[in-house]
Amino acid sequence: MSESAQIKLGVAVVVLFLFSLISSCSELRYIMRGVDVDAHLIEVRELKGNTRRGGPYTYVVAKYLFEDKDGTTRTEMDRVSSKFQPELGLDENGRQTVAIQYQSGIPNRSRLKGHDDMMWVYIFFGTIAAGAASVGWFLYTYYRT
Repeated sequence: MSESAQIKLGVAVVVLFLFSLISSCSELRYIMRGVDVDAHLIEVRELKGNTRRGGPYTYVVAKYLFEDKDGTTRTEMDRVSSKFQPELGLDENGRQTVAIQYQSGIPNRSRLKGHDDMMWVYIFFGTIAAGAASVGWFLYTYYRT
């Protein structure tokens, strides 16, 4: 591989690492400090749109109400694929509930439980592993000669 191709590949890996670092921070916050509760389901709407390539796409917007640990009542929503199956239930009054995760004290930081985006976390750790392997290979070839 030519030197310019190696530089381009290195820059691409660094950019991917930084982007995945930023994108995975939210997911890691949910893993570390997320709170699971049952929220009252207010409204469910099915909307149709188009994918980036122009194909049809159906998604669902769920609006829900819950009380966080600080005692604040929050009304928030989450948009998911129509194929996503949320955890539904009934409360003691017979109202429909849905399982959610939220971050306490941060408004508009909630989602339906199970609606995660672990892809960027995997890419982040993958770029760390690739970087460690490339440094190891560099040191191996440097000290071998």
